[in-house]
Amino acid sequence: MEAQVASLRSCLAAEDPWESLSDYAPQLLEIVDEMAEKKLYPRDALIDRLVQLYRCYVSEWDEHVCQVVQRGFTDNPNEIQ
Repeated sequence: MEAQVASLRSCLAAEDPWESLSDYAPQLLEIVDEMAEKKLYPRDALIDRLVQLYRCYVSEWDEHVCQVVQRGFTDNPNEIQ
């Protein structure tokens, strides 16, 4: 998972995060195309939302999961929440 987050972080730091993300995970293009075709959301809005979703994922990883892993897991299962 750390490698995945590192790859996503790199994509999001690119000049065009969407292009980089869609190169990394081409199935994102299929998702956007299918949802735009069904007129669920405008294409640009879908792209913005997906980029934001991955930004949030990387941020949450950095802020929460990474800290727990660095400290080491405890016997308290609520630690990860």
